[in-house]
Amino acid sequence: MQPSWERWITSGAWLATDGQNLPLMPGLMRDALALGLDPDVTPQALIKRISTEQQLAARVLQLANLAANAPLRAVTSIDEAVVRLGTRAVQRALMSACMESWAQPNIYGAEGRALMTHALGTACMAGLVAEAADTDSDEAFAYGLLHDVGKLFLLKLRSDYTRRHRTAPSRPEFDQTVAAHHAEVGEMAMHRWGLPAALREPIRFHHAPLEAPTFGNEASVAYVANRLSHRYGFGCPATPEEPLTEDPICTATGVTEDWLAEVDGKAESLFEGIRKGLH
Repeated sequence: MQPSWERWITSGAWLATDGQNLPLMPGLMRDALALGLDPDVTPQALIKRISTEQQLAARVLQLANLAANAPLRAVTSIDEAVVRLGTRAVQRALMSACMESWAQPNIYGAEGRALMTHALGTACMAGLVAEAADTDSDEAFAYGLLHDVGKLFLLKLRSDYTRRHRTAPSRPEFDQTVAAHHAEVGEMAMHRWGLPAALREPIRFHHAPLEAPTFGNEASVAYVANRLSHRYGFGCPATPEEPLTEDPICTATGVTEDWLAEVDGKAESLFEGIRKGLH
């Protein structure tokens, strides 16, 4: 008897499939290929492009943390990963990502584009929140970018499930699974990819940071950054009325009326600036 869609996801049965591979969107594949072939590419150019996209960021962080690279400590920021690996190794990783993507159809569509925008907006806000919370802003950018990577995996896994079981989950079933399990799926996938706990925990607990066993401060930064990204409508409907200064997690992370007013005044321009600067 075939497992239900939700059971297949929550049991972790999908880990036995090729669901760990995220195909790149067409525009991203084009840019990644160009960087991979450029003999004069600089580390700065690689860092800028990789910082734009969840898939590339996750792959490069994964590569930097592989046992073969013998890091003395976990690599948790994109710039550190590029410096550790060197431009040639990062170029090879980009080329590999392109080759994988050519073998798979584009499955993201408008949902994927919105998720990318939201991911970048959350990464931008995570850097600001990390400064207020006195935590590492480069690391915050990385887990802010990856906080909803589980949603991308679920889009991919829907295709895998449909191909394997010859039936697709209904839209309500799929949406319910995304809402309930995307953080869990994202953490499971990143664990399989070898990302350190300092990045995985903020992904897993970005909706419930008080439950994070070790990296509660980082999970709180991810939580606040995600709420700010929703507040400003980065890849999602804007919710400016959300009372962030009444949320104890936000206030414990450094969100005050004055701080929020300052961020309100510059969030859009910061986001647009970083989006243009990373392209």
